[in-house]
Amino acid sequence: MSISLVDSKLWSGLYSSTMVADLLDDAALISAMIRVEAQLAIASSEVGLIPQEIGTRIAAACEKL
Repeated sequence: MSISLVDSKLWSGLYSSTMVADLLDDAALISAMIRVEAQLAIASSEVGLIPQEIGTRIAAACEKL
């Protein structure tokens, strides 16, 4: 069993360059997740699932991270 993605037979080929490694590192993954959460909050507030103010506050908080 692999210890990390770099050791994995499935994923090790993804890190063929430093640029690709930077795009796939933990910070990039967390950043993408935060951007999705911000957009989800905005969309949820636009369709009335959550109050508009809450959607805006969530998105603003995500931008600060």
